[in-house]
Parts: sequence; structure tokens; C-alpha cells
Amino acid sequence: MWPACERLINDSFAYTTATARPVVVDFSDVPFLASFALRMIFDAITALDRHGKNLVILNPQPLVGKTLEIGGLDAVAVIVHDPSRVPGAVL
Repeated sequence: MWPACERLINDSFAYTTATARPVVVDFSDVPFLASFALRMIFDAITALDRHGKNLVILNPQPLVGKTLEIGGLDAVAVIVHDPSRVPGAVL
């Protein structure tokens, strides 16, 4: 992973793991995911899991949702299309 990207992710985890809420990422404006993005999402899920946290992917577009499914991320992340169904989050 690129050092600057890794630093940003680590800093973000330090902030997000200090709260009790899950980490919610709104994918509504994401039209495409490359394999590199799948790997980064998986790494984020793994790191959050070590802190007892969940990653919630909100509103993925159909193509992105299918990509997450093919990549197996639907089995390890919570994927929702309705913000009111995000478990434990304050949006």
C-alpha cells in the first residue's frame, strides 16, 4: 500500500475506533470499483474488526453492489440501501 494512503487510513481508524458507532461509507456516488479498491475495503474491514467495529456500505449503485458481491465483501461488510437500517449509526 502507498505510504500516504496507509497513513490516512491509520489516522482515520484512530478516530473512528474511539467511538461506539459503526463506520458508515456512503457509496451512492461511486459508479465503479477496481480491484485495488476492493482490496482497500477488505483491509479496512479487517482493521475495523480487530477493534470490534463494523464497516457499513451505504447505497451502492447496482454495478458497485455486484462488484462487492463478486469480490465476497457482502459476506464481511454490512451493505444497506436505506440509511434508517444502519445498525447503531447516527447519520
